[in-house]
Amino acid sequence: MRDSLFDKTHFDSLYNHYNEKISNLEDSICQDTVKDKVRKIAPIRLFNWKFQQLKIMYSRGDSLDDIKQAYLKLFDDFIDIFTPDINIDIQHFVALGVLLNIPKEKLTLLNKIKDNRNIIDGFIALCLSEYQILSKVDLEDFLENYDSLFNIYNSSTLDKKEKTMDYLQNWYNKMRGTYFWGSHKDTGFLYTGYWSFEVAALVKILKIPDDSFKDHKYYPYDLVHFATFLDGSNAN
Repeated sequence: MRDSLFDKTHFDSLYNHYNEKISNLEDSICQDTVKDKVRKIAPIRLFNWKFQQLKIMYSRGDSLDDIKQAYLKLFDDFIDIFTPDINIDIQHFVALGVLLNIPKEKLTLLNKIKDNRNIIDGFIALCLSEYQILSKVDLEDFLENYDSLFNIYNSSTLDKKEKTMDYLQNWYNKMRGTYFWGSHKDTGFLYTGYWSFEVAALVKILKIPDDSFKDHKYYPYDLVHFATFLDGSNAN
């Protein structure tokens, strides 16, 4: 177990709950019994449910290798829904790609799709940039929409650790307004875990020393150290 709020039984039940929803929708599509308006949003809905399962796997303590394989299976689905309509699951999915050290060609593919579909997102651009060099447009977006992350990115080497800790300390409050904020309440049925995948990806990309916050409850330390993203080791 990596999560400290709920036990494995909770996460197993929730994983199975999403399995049932996924199976029912996929069966309806195959049998052509799904309504047209549902069919149009089905790819997004299926991706969202499968992504919740990825987070559940991490929270309940599944091996990172198993999580990586599940991620790679979901990758093609993500390509279909990777559009300018960016939300936090899309941001976290890209961040997880960095943390799981997926093959470099897949990150390169996402970068090409980002440019071809005119997707502007400073954080995602940084995750997909091999040399940490952002275009003027992406840099401006990073500053405007991710001010706290940009402050870490743009700070001196000595300040990066302190600003990362500050970010983690305020992470939950920053997430107010997201669909998962407060999900541990209301019996926690839809609670999949609270993890700051975005700052973890930034720590990995910028090689920020993380010993001082390795045990922070929102910080996925083992993901950051699963493999070395920049040199391509452990890539399959």
